[in-house]
Amino acid sequence: MSEKQIQLFLKGAEGKTVLLNDPSNPVTASTTIKKLKEIISNKTGYPANEQVLVYAGKPLADYQYDNTSGEEMKVSHYNMVDNATIFMGLRLLGGGSIEF
Repeated sequence: MSEKQIQLFLKGAEGKTVLLNDPSNPVTASTTIKKLKEIISNKTGYPANEQVLVYAGKPLADYQYDNTSGEEMKVSHYNMVDNATIFMGLRLLGGGSIEF
């Protein structure tokens, strides 16, 4: 028996809402955040490393950093429910020096 799919929506950087699920890329509770970012990249064109995803007021991390295992985070770690909306912002580039 296959795992139940979760329908997720993405509120993107331009304010558009995109459905993330399709038959070729089903999202389930065991889908990693890294894989979710790949799905979003395919749908929106924004590279995974530039995406900042937020669900229920929490930023979605690729890995769990509070222990030494570095476990990959999954949709289930964030208790995402069917028909939930994820919000996406884009990482700001910077770090250059200011010259006067």
